[in-house]
Amino acid sequence: MISDQDFQNLALKVRSLEANTRAAIGELLIHFFIVCSGFVLSSTTPGWLPGQIILGISFWRSFAILHAAGHRAFFPGTFMNAVTGILCSVFCFIPFYTWKDIHEAHHVWTGWIDLDPTTSELQNELPRWKKAILNFCWK
Repeated sequence: MISDQDFQNLALKVRSLEANTRAAIGELLIHFFIVCSGFVLSSTTPGWLPGQIILGISFWRSFAILHAAGHRAFFPGTFMNAVTGILCSVFCFIPFYTWKDIHEAHHVWTGWIDLDPTTSELQNELPRWKKAILNFCWK
């Protein structure tokens, strides 16, 4: 049995994980700076390689932010999560609402290979070239 004090401590920890507008804006400003730095460096001859590395990292970060926004966990409000998701989706080359719908269905059907939209194709026999790509990616 959990004590009242332990429950209160746990509740405080959970509240600290809730979406926070100030933290989200700060993260977006940092992200914007990283993206701009990558583009600026990439436009110069000596900075091209570091710029490309920074852009690669920023594209990965864009997906992390898009993922949080898709779960409505980046900003407290739905509207700002949608705006953030749409803006970050540009750098991920993924349409936000399409990804969000598929991702939500994935969470509903995780473990059901035939119903999870991210794994439903795996129940069919894959062509050899698709298997080779999947095996390469997993390695």
